[in-house]
Amino acid sequence: MVRELALAGARVLVSRYEELGEEITPVDFVCSRALGELKKFLNWAGSERVAARQVVLWTGGRDVEEIRKIRGWGWREPVSIPHSLQRFLLIALGSKRNSKRHSGTYSESRSSCSLQNCSTWNVFHY
Repeated sequence: MVRELALAGARVLVSRYEELGEEITPVDFVCSRALGELKKFLNWAGSERVAARQVVLWTGGRDVEEIRKIRGWGWREPVSIPHSLQRFLLIALGSKRNSKRHSGTYSESRSSCSLQNCSTWNVFHY
């Protein structure tokens, strides 16, 4: 993914997310695919220890509405993954408290960091 998107300054870490903390912050995005304990993952990502600004979840269509009910994140509309059967990307902005650990400004509707323009990339694949 890093090569395909030509992400400069990206780090790919192969680790259990529970083992990662302040050594990876600040984190603009945390990405996950096929993860069963989403509430636990989102609590970790939104914690002061990690303070992820946004999460990107690759999920199936059956789970979209249930995930969007999880509080503490500002969920965007699901993005359909082309050439897949009911697979979506769910992107959510973190809480305001997480923005204090990042440079730039925080906005409820849009982050100052986009997928193409981030100061720090930490890519997690589980």
